Amino acid sequence: MIQHLRLEIRGLVQGVGFRPFVCTLAKKHHLCGNVSNTGDGVIIEVEGSSDEVKFFSIALSTNIPPLARIDHIETHEQDLKYFVGFEILQSHHLTKTTSISPDIAVCDTCLSEMKDPCNRRFGYYLTNCTDCGPRYSIIETIPYDRALTSMKPFKMCNHCQGEYDDAANRRYHAQPISCHDCGPVLCMFDNELNLIAQKSEVIEKTAQYLKNGKIVAIKGIGGFHLLCDATNEQAVSTLRVRKKRPKKPFSVMFSNMDQLSQYLCADEKESEFLSSKERPIVLVKKRRGTAALASIIAPDIDTIGAMIAYAPIHHLLFDFFDSPLVATSANRSDEPIVRDVHELRYRLGQVVDVIVDFNRDILNNVDDSIIQVIGNRSSKLRLGLGYTPFTMKHNASTSINILVVVWHLKNTIVLTFEVRISLNPDLNDPYSLEGRE
Repeated sequence: MIQHLRLEIRGLVQGVGFRPFVCTLAKKHHLCGNVSNTGDGVIIEVEGSSDEVKFFSIALSTNIPPLARIDHIETHEQDLKYFVGFEILQSHHLTKTTSISPDIAVCDTCLSEMKDPCNRRFGYYLTNCTDCGPRYSIIETIPYDRALTSMKPFKMCNHCQGEYDDAANRRYHAQPISCHDCGPVLCMFDNELNLIAQKSEVIEKTAQYLKNGKIVAIKGIGGFHLLCDATNEQAVSTLRVRKKRPKKPFSVMFSNMDQLSQYLCADEKESEFLSSKERPIVLVKKRRGTAALASIIAPDIDTIGAMIAYAPIHHLLFDFFDSPLVATSANRSDEPIVRDVHELRYRLGQVVDVIVDFNRDILNNVDDSIIQVIGNRSSKLRLGLGYTPFTMKHNASTSINILVVVWHLKNTIVLTFEVRISLNPDLNDPYSLEGRE
């Protein structure tokens, strides 16, 4: 018996490789039809043997991509349409209530490619796939399609287009896909935005500036970081003076857990967070009597806000720089993290010596998340990269959309619509004009 089923799916199903997964699964079960993004989630139409449709529906709920989450499935029997093949359709632009995926650290597979001299993405500073990379930070609006992200200006080369179109490829319909030949250009500027270097020479030059005790602003996923050598007292002191931050602790970025263990004592739970795909800052106790970080990174306290490198550009930098790095948000006190090079020059031009930028816009700035582990429980002190935006279901359905603004110490926006609550990234201190914007 031939059956036609329409499935309307809500949850975290855009920007996480869900449509490619559906397409591959449908072909595995010899089903015809299509899948498309909508403003509410994803719509699937499948047609074929009723047994295969049943097996497809079961697998759809039990074997989803690692970053996806299904909150609700509505299933409708439909008249046969006699589809030929299975395809991913252009998205429907209707209502806009679906979940947006948070930005995720580069995955191990992309990292391996980036380190492989024989791979065409060797040393590529913006590598990503359907399992990792920017999501929320580059999206203009939903549905999550390349044309609605800051990757829109970058036309894929033939190699990238081939990967994007290949259902068996890890980058099938990965919206931020690019490479050295077709992606954004990496540049280094002085603090007056005069060009110093570009493309392949930028990373090694950046490392040299850091070794010389300079302050570097580097563009990441959700905004710029201010970097300096975390073992250099003079460099850290210079950053404190220039940023007018005399006592507040700086966070420190490590290349990996092995390097972190030379300086800090992370327990099992802290290590789990540090190595997770979300890559938050975790408060970790200092290690005594071994390698030492600069004493003024976190004066008068016994913990350091530590993070592990999470963007491809961070990992490349650590190939040329052996020490941990102070990695503090590029902002003035109580203001949101800076996301644009011209804004950086205006606000922090007197703080930095050089700026490392690429011409893919950050549309939504997102600061690093901060977590503290106490006993075996964790407390999220700041929600940002990796964790937000986060959407959850609630029990009381309503036709009224509600905006909630959490207005103390941290500026957080919460939206409720229908049966869902959407928690957005912290936006820093609401008492500054920029925080209110």
